[in-house]
Amino acid sequence: MSLEKITDKILSEAEETKRDLLKAAHDEAEQILAEAKEEAQKILDDAETRGHMEREKIIGARNAVINVDVRKLMLEKKQQVLRETFEKAGVDFEEYKRELQAKVADILFKE
Repeated sequence: MSLEKITDKILSEAEETKRDLLKAAHDEAEQILAEAKEEAQKILDDAETRGHMEREKIIGARNAVINVDVRKLMLEKKQQVLRETFEKAGVDFEEYKRELQAKVADILFKE
């Protein structure tokens, strides 16, 4: 076999080996990329789920605060109406509250 044929054969085998290595590397890179995309999607889905749950918790907490504030305002308005009513009747509202509290305490803690 001539030197040229040997060199051509070596170059041909080297080229084939290079193609095989490049294909294997490309296939492995594609697999790694596919796995990374899948993992990234799982992370995004999980973050979205946690975000929705956190959003619902925040909304629930805000609604609870709003409900407490509304009840507080309603109580203040009722007390204002009672005070005005008692004032019109010529009765001291604060004194009436103290007397009422004392009577309730007597009833509740009566032996």
